Amino acid sequence: MDPQSQELAREISEAVTAALTEAVEKRLQLHFEGVREQVKLGAEGYGATLESIDRRLDRLEREWKRNFRLHSKVLKNHSERLGAIEKRS
Repeated sequence: MDPQSQELAREISEAVTAALTEAVEKRLQLHFEGVREQVKLGAEGYGATLESIDRRLDRLEREWKRNFRLHSKVLKNHSERLGAIEKRS
């Protein structure tokens, strides 16, 4: 092959390589942006789930404390009543 043809072949090769590289980079960029968005949405959903669990645990803790206080009052009252009955006997 003569030098002029070789130079033309090299230029064509470089142009094709550059065009393909640019096309692949654009596709990868679009793909990574999609993945980034999916990860972001997943993280937001996970955060919302954790916040929901936290709210439920807070509510459960309040209910347990209220029930425990009520139960303690009932036991104290019961103890007082038994003490009074025992004194009468």
